[in-house]
Amino acid sequence: MTRRHAFLISALAAVTTLSVAPAPAQTPPPPGTAAPNTGAPNTAAEGRQFLLSSVGDPNTQGVAAIVNDFVISEYDVNQRLALVLVTSGILQPTEEMVDQVRQQVLTALQDETLQLQEAREREVTVQAQEIEDTIRNVAQENGFEVADIMASLAEAGVAMTTFRRQIAAQIAWNRLIEARYQGAITISEEDIDAALE
Repeated sequence: MTRRHAFLISALAAVTTLSVAPAPAQTPPPPGTAAPNTGAPNTAAEGRQFLLSSVGDPNTQGVAAIVNDFVISEYDVNQRLALVLVTSGILQPTEEMVDQVRQQVLTALQDETLQLQEAREREVTVQAQEIEDTIRNVAQENGFEVADIMASLAEAGVAMTTFRRQIAAQIAWNRLIEARYQGAITISEEDIDAALE
């Protein structure tokens, strides 16, 4: 992995809400012995292929969950799974790791769907330009172009719509929390006087 790629992964991880610890480094087997079968791809190229195969075809995927009549498809789960793995710097996950993270991703998507539904009910909206501005800011703060982020995600088989949806959910939820607590905290004149004494 290049230094530039590592920095880009760090930048993407800064805006994702779910991450996993990288798999521990494994020492290579002694010369002349076969590598143990861990279920993990052996090369970065095999790792990328493994990620791409986990994403799957959106037309042949089923329903992973239903949240208040909103369907979360297996494709949604696989896309977010690939996003989490690539932003965690894991290009060679084991099958066990994929299974573990998949359940975490499904739970996160269910929570995110509930958050977006509540935001909609309270008329909290996020404009497309806000999402693009956030992506551009992440890129600029880390010395990249938006095209770098798009290329890195595409290499892992992640659609930009997956990344944009997560950013939209984060913006909407943060806005909802801010609105909820702005009116909940009131400071009286007596509180100010008491603090100044």
